[in-house]
Amino acid sequence: MKPRRVVITGIGVVAPNGIGKDAFWDALVKGKSGIRRITLFDPEGLPSQVAGEVTEFDPVQFMPRQIVKERGRASHLAVAAARLALEDASIGRERRLDLFVGMTFPAMDYVNDLVASFHATKRFRGEDLFLLYNSVSPNTVAMDIAQVCELFGNRFTIANACSSGSIAVVEAFKNVRSARSEMCLAGGVDACLNYLAFAALIAAGFHVVSDLPPEKQSRPYDSLRTVGVASEGSCFLVMESFDNALARGARIYGEIVGVSISSSFPAADPSEIRERLASCIKSSIIQARLSPQDISYVCAHGPSLRTFDYLETLALKDALGPSAYRVPVSSIKSMIGNPMAASGPLQIATALIAGAEELIPPTINLEYPDPGCDLDYVPNVPRHNMVEYALVDSHGFDNVDVSIVLSTERVLMQQCSRFC
Repeated sequence: MKPRRVVITGIGVVAPNGIGKDAFWDALVKGKSGIRRITLFDPEGLPSQVAGEVTEFDPVQFMPRQIVKERGRASHLAVAAARLALEDASIGRERRLDLFVGMTFPAMDYVNDLVASFHATKRFRGEDLFLLYNSVSPNTVAMDIAQVCELFGNRFTIANACSSGSIAVVEAFKNVRSARSEMCLAGGVDACLNYLAFAALIAAGFHVVSDLPPEKQSRPYDSLRTVGVASEGSCFLVMESFDNALARGARIYGEIVGVSISSSFPAADPSEIRERLASCIKSSIIQARLSPQDISYVCAHGPSLRTFDYLETLALKDALGPSAYRVPVSSIKSMIGNPMAASGPLQIATALIAGAEELIPPTINLEYPDPGCDLDYVPNVPRHNMVEYALVDSHGFDNVDVSIVLSTERVLMQQCSRFC
């Protein structure tokens, strides 16, 4: 059987700088940061108190109040993004969709609150323990999306750190491409803004040492960058076969034309990380049957980490060759921080909308470019630019890389005018 073409027809976003794809995109092109001093909990005493936080978010708008009460924030964010994606794709309830969810943290906020309650009252209720079991179980977020959105189909949960959401998209792509699924909902979520999870992230290296204002602290490719800024968020995408999308008259944002995943031991040395990421990018371009010259935008991982930003620059040079210097690149993490498993899907959403709008969002705070990061990183203001084929790359702390090549709405319209 000939592999099916896989397209994206729905985008749902809950990000630190905007809820819904339109608000998110408007914030990106305006260079609006969602990074601020934490308000979701009291960070007093912690060495870092800045994060990308989703504000003005009411989960009751997206799920029943009782489920909100019994679940952690990861479920709240994920259900909201999933519902927004389904509405954007005009998908009604009681539909059969296979669901792929990427995440890093379970409901640590629920654990944090329950442990605090235990220390205050010196006892656990049986009901509390049952809800704790449900909340921290890795499959709970997928279960909640399926229940609230009334979806039927298989459910899968993937946990590979920052690359989890991108892997979820790749697995959904494989399912639709091979006709195991007609339609999928795939994406990622992370909710780390509670004392317990955030303290763990600080111990892992998310410790911003800077006197700059919060909105200035995520600085990909800039000489003043220190470390990445942790954040929360969620993004889900509706993916389906091209024929199915045409048959139901859906808007098609773009097509996934090439994917690649690579991994190595977490203790890999920098040269190995560079080589593996470059190889991953090359493989996705080859699978797309394109050449480096065809890539017109890179929505990069760009986490504002001193070492990785440099390694990513080198990997892009290795993978794209001479074309690396002419391709515009930007990092949305300059505005939203690093929402871990949500990062890759948010980058995909950004690349697709950039293609439709012919506008590339900037890398803000790029004021003192690092000489080692010398590609065209679109500093501080958006750029009008035609985007036909976009590259999205992701990297996880567990050294799992994902590269995805997208053809944009513009390419599909050209193809339809030629053949449809």
